[in-house]
Amino acid sequence: MILGTFKSQSDPDVEYNVSEGTFGEMVCNCPGFENHQTCWHVNKVWAKKELDKFRQKKAELNRGKLPDFKKLQEEQWAYIQARKDHYV
Repeated sequence: MILGTFKSQSDPDVEYNVSEGTFGEMVCNCPGFENHQTCWHVNKVWAKKELDKFRQKKAELNRGKLPDFKKLQEEQWAYIQARKDHYV
């Protein structure tokens, strides 16, 4: 499934797609991702996805529904563990 499409900054006739990989990870078909397993396209899609989740949780809080903080903490830890190789 394609999560985002971006025009190349160096060649306007080329588009790069961020899509969901086999295991739910984000992948991009740009040269940067192919060489480094990360790129600004993936980071931008990820940031939007996280912002949408934050806005949803904020809306729930505003409606009086308190989030399960233990579950949020576990989700954050799982995310850090899944992405730790990108930051080493």
